[in-house]
Amino acid sequence: MDNVVRLHLKTGTDSRQELVDFCLNSKKQYVAIGWSSQSEDLYRESFQEYYQRVKELSGRANPAINVFRDAKVDDLFWTRDLDGRYWICRVKSPVEVVCDKRLDIGAVLPVEAYNF
Repeated sequence: MDNVVRLHLKTGTDSRQELVDFCLNSKKQYVAIGWSSQSEDLYRESFQEYYQRVKELSGRANPAINVFRDAKVDDLFWTRDLDGRYWICRVKSPVEVVCDKRLDIGAVLPVEAYNF
């Protein structure tokens, strides 16, 4: 473990509770970032291409996408759900590109998440 990072589970979706449920309250757990419009037509392993698309869109690399780019197995993220409960999340595997337009998810990090 090299990093401990605070992350808001907040993308461009209007269904934020569904986003939190997808990330933390499902059998497979994730932390996620948005920009789903930039992940269309990309393979799960194509994070560098997704990164470049987001960077070109906004003219710079957002700090959240830099954290996902640099995340390693066993790094820790902490976040909060909409009920104010805190969660600690340990990265299980490298970042994956996804394209979920409804929840505005462009990339996920598979994690083990524990609330406290």
